[in-house]
Amino acid sequence: MLQEMIQSGMNIARMNFSHGSHEYHADTVKNVREAAASFEEPRIVAIALDTKGPEIRTGLLAGGPSAEVELVKGNSIRLSTNKSFENSGTGVCLYVDYENILKVVEIGSKVYIDDGLISLVVDEIYDDAIYCVVENGGMLGSRKGVNLPGTVVDLPAVSEKDLKDLEFGVEQGVDIIFASFIRNAEGVRTIRKVLGEKGKDIKIIAKIENQEGVENSDEIIAEADGVMVARGDLGIEIPAEKVFLAQKMLIAKCNRAGKPVICATQMLESMVHKPRPTRAEGSDVANAVLDGADCVMLSGETAKGDYPVESLKIMHYICKEAEAAIYHTKYFDELLRNTPKPTDTAHTIAIAATSAAVSCKASAILLITTTGRSAGMISHYRPPCPIVAVSRNARTCRQLQLTYGIAPCFYEGPSGFSPPPDSPSGIFLFPACGCRVEPEKHLRSPLRRRGIRGRHFFALLNNSFLTTARLCSRYMPPVPIIAVSRSAQIARVLHLHRGVFPLHYKIADRNPDWPTDVDNRINYGIQVGKDRGFVQKGDYLIVITGWRQGAGHTNTLRIINAP
Repeated sequence: MLQEMIQSGMNIARMNFSHGSHEYHADTVKNVREAAASFEEPRIVAIALDTKGPEIRTGLLAGGPSAEVELVKGNSIRLSTNKSFENSGTGVCLYVDYENILKVVEIGSKVYIDDGLISLVVDEIYDDAIYCVVENGGMLGSRKGVNLPGTVVDLPAVSEKDLKDLEFGVEQGVDIIFASFIRNAEGVRTIRKVLGEKGKDIKIIAKIENQEGVENSDEIIAEADGVMVARGDLGIEIPAEKVFLAQKMLIAKCNRAGKPVICATQMLESMVHKPRPTRAEGSDVANAVLDGADCVMLSGETAKGDYPVESLKIMHYICKEAEAAIYHTKYFDELLRNTPKPTDTAHTIAIAATSAAVSCKASAILLITTTGRSAGMISHYRPPCPIVAVSRNARTCRQLQLTYGIAPCFYEGPSGFSPPPDSPSGIFLFPACGCRVEPEKHLRSPLRRRGIRGRHFFALLNNSFLTTARLCSRYMPPVPIIAVSRSAQIARVLHLHRGVFPLHYKIADRNPDWPTDVDNRINYGIQVGKDRGFVQKGDYLIVITGWRQGAGHTNTLRIINAP
């Protein structure tokens, strides 16, 4: 099943630590990594740890984790903080894991359960329980979220359980933390301190899912590595008619800041039990892409649904069509107008790369990256094509999965490509050849699943860090951005950045001759493009590199033909 899901487009596997033991999640991590490595060409799949966070949940039902009970409208139900009921919930008595709920609610207060599908009204309050009347009933499972809209709760940003879970995540080498119920920048800083030196390379995605988080979104975006618009709890904490405004505002702010943003919750909810989504769900996914989301996420559809693979396939088909409908030139122009001037060298190269891609109607962007920052910069400008990021760092490859349009590629060996011998230094233009893709290659290629429609190939190279890739992504060039990195972690994280295709360059030892080492990685990215059917001999390759080895030296752009 995991192999099918990866084949169908799963780039990041999210583990929800509101459920399951550490042993269970350790097995999941192991299974995902084995499935990703089982392909003839190993796939890059990032692992994300979703914290429980300062949330309130019901306990386990008496029938077990998969059991359900029906709450009937008009009936009375007891919500208890007594731990003796923690694993024996019924339709008349449920455990709630927030002890102070008895102090913060009042008679007449609303209590929402399971993303607001079930609502209760507080009727009586006692020493260890509150009695409620079911206002809107339905089927209820174990460990469902509880919301108290309009009520100030005194939960810590990081609970004792979160501390243990984060330590476990560092030990397991996870790539991303989805930090639940972040209310301000201090919550992000607290998690960063907990991760410590060993977890300093783990990316933190702040989940904004309450009114306070929306109000403090600017400081959260500045502090976090990215944001998730968690519409389930957010839609309960703020009026339902304002959720779309919050979604568009948060996505726009992240786009402007160059931070990846994920749109989540009930994207294809009907596919939990049905083989096809509703028309409204299809439009919802497409509009998230058109809004500028880097990632769209499935939850119950793949975690407990009857059609997990079908859900993935439908989502990627919708994303492909939506990406083809984006007016990239207008988007790029708006981002460019809002970019503070003067720009530094890396941003300037990213802007130039995006502009060149539009001008020559290229099909992909290729770059070599160590940390993935360059791929993310390119992704920020939203190219309408994949960004192929080649890296020797496996974690870089996995983390790049978060970012719009980035396809990471883990580099395993050297090769001998060199630019044409008659090419002087600087910028060069050559006639381009059409790039035709066979139908079967179209279906196999991860890039084609992302909706490549360009005619020529655009290659971008950065000699060290992910700065250039992120900058180029920011301006949405109309081509894939191929980012080559020695860091597997960075390659994985680059999936966060729109339009970047990360490649993991696995040869850790650098060639003592730096230009030869660069050429080896370029050729690797080109060969991957050829193998996947979106690069052919003679296609444009726009190569970006630095004048010396190391970070911060990117300043050269060349345009050559694919050999």
